[in-house]
Amino acid sequence: MFRMIGWTALLAFASFPPAFAEKGFDAIATQASRCWNLPPAMRGEPEIVFDVQIDASGTVTDIAVVSYSPGGEAGREAVLSASRAIELCAPYDVSGKPGQVRVKMRLVEKPLIDPFGPLGD
Repeated sequence: MFRMIGWTALLAFASFPPAFAEKGFDAIATQASRCWNLPPAMRGEPEIVFDVQIDASGTVTDIAVVSYSPGGEAGREAVLSASRAIELCAPYDVSGKPGQVRVKMRLVEKPLIDPFGPLGD
């Protein structure tokens, strides 16, 4: 079976109303993780935390990195790719309420579907 490195975005809500936080957590995490590709030079397990400002239409209006590891050029490339992914995956469903979101992106391993194997099972 093939394996690949996948990405998951974990989000903690700073200033959205509680109803949005309950409803939007999984949807935004899933949406952001679909757009993030690991930079070729990245080794190890990066972890990146952003503060993301989102307007009422769900568009990302600002992103600021809070912390990231590992350091160095590979870490900076991971930050840039994650930031682009968060921006490109917009708009997010924020129910018309703008606010700030803390986004934690980290590496997780997930299986890749084998395109040469039989369908089913």
